Amino acid sequence: MKTSPLLLGALLLLPCAAHAEGSASCAAFNALVAKTYNFDVSHLSGAQGQAREKQLDHFWGTVKTNKAKYLPCLRAKVGEAKANAYFRFDGSNLLVSLDPSLDSKRLQVAVYTNTPLPLDLLVTARWVGTLTLRGTEGFDVSKAAKRALDDEEVAFLPPTAEYREDGLSHFDAARLLWASQSEERATPQLFALANNPKYVQREAALSLLLDQATPAAHDLVLKLDQKGLSADAVAAIDKFLHDPGDVVPRDKPKITRAQFLRAFNDLLKGDSHPFFALVSDVSDGERDAAAVLLPTDLPILRRVRRRFLVGCNQHSLNYYQDFTGIIFAVMQKDSAIPKA
Repeated sequence: MKTSPLLLGALLLLPCAAHAEGSASCAAFNALVAKTYNFDVSHLSGAQGQAREKQLDHFWGTVKTNKAKYLPCLRAKVGEAKANAYFRFDGSNLLVSLDPSLDSKRLQVAVYTNTPLPLDLLVTARWVGTLTLRGTEGFDVSKAAKRALDDEEVAFLPPTAEYREDGLSHFDAARLLWASQSEERATPQLFALANNPKYVQREAALSLLLDQATPAAHDLVLKLDQKGLSADAVAAIDKFLHDPGDVVPRDKPKITRAQFLRAFNDLLKGDSHPFFALVSDVSDGERDAAAVLLPTDLPILRRVRRRFLVGCNQHSLNYYQDFTGIIFAVMQKDSAIPKA
């Protein structure tokens, strides 16, 4: 476990509203949308961009002030496939801020995933961060995850980064998105990509598959067609199957199982202080986790591993790898899990 702080702040959609968006009750709202989003986002200069920001702020303020009146209209318009693409993106953020319901978030995921706009215009960090958060909440972000894996332009500088070299690659973005989802959802899709000899990012998908660290991933890797894989990829498979780099358990643990579980549960409820107190006291606490945690703790370990991804920075990825090592070590205690 690294001592570097991880920002765990959250980033803040299906059915259209029962009322048709073109109904008279939404006429004023639709006119406001047309007036506000009447620009090409790709051709805004600095001054023009600042002016548009003020215009968008005014739109958000108007909708918030008239929430009861405009919320159904906003939901319907965001759900309209032919509506202005930038409005749909921006409007989905407004929708979730006003109504963070499952339906609103589901619509936001659909809009983000299917947007035709270049991601640099939408701020790629926001795109990745929002979808990663939604993935941890149980939404299917697989399509966006594959887009990140395929598109080298899906690279970004996290908001917490101090230097450009702290930027994350499209592969990092793909890892955040694939790993934010449950292993039951991600594992079979990653196997299909890794087992396709014609898929350009086949070995990248294989790396993500190995990091799933589950019995299901183990079983699928045994079935993988290795023809055409590089020597490095074959070596990675062999290591995964026979020596996955387990964290070495400490003979005399400094942290108890009860302390870990309490900190994990608090973290999942939104309070990370107990966990980081443990990190501060014992910088290599992963060795204690490997020693004291049991196979019955694997579900919460996986949930905590996913939770750390919402920071969407290098610290997030470091914690993901730390917890992957712990998971491998704990899996070795389960006699029901194949060792090779």
